[in-house]
Amino acid sequence: MVNDGREGLERIKREKFDLVMLDLAMPEFSGYDVVRPLKQDGVLESNNIVVFTASSDVNTLNEIRKSGVKEVFKKPFSLDEITALVEKYRPVG
Repeated sequence: MVNDGREGLERIKREKFDLVMLDLAMPEFSGYDVVRPLKQDGVLESNNIVVFTASSDVNTLNEIRKSGVKEVFKKPFSLDEITALVEKYRPVG
């Protein structure tokens, strides 16, 4: 777990994770700032990145969905939804 977008970006580039849960609204270095270089470097689609947002703006939601992230979760969400998300991306075996 990291609390800073820059650190998260570097870790995603260096390491392979089963699931990355990324909030779009982070101070100084947002989730968008993480997603853009991953897409430019061609590594976004090969990672299971799920973003969380409180935004209701249709254009924002469509833009992030088109970026190549696996899913967009609208806040607020339930514990059951998060549990199902983690199970969906849990490696088998």
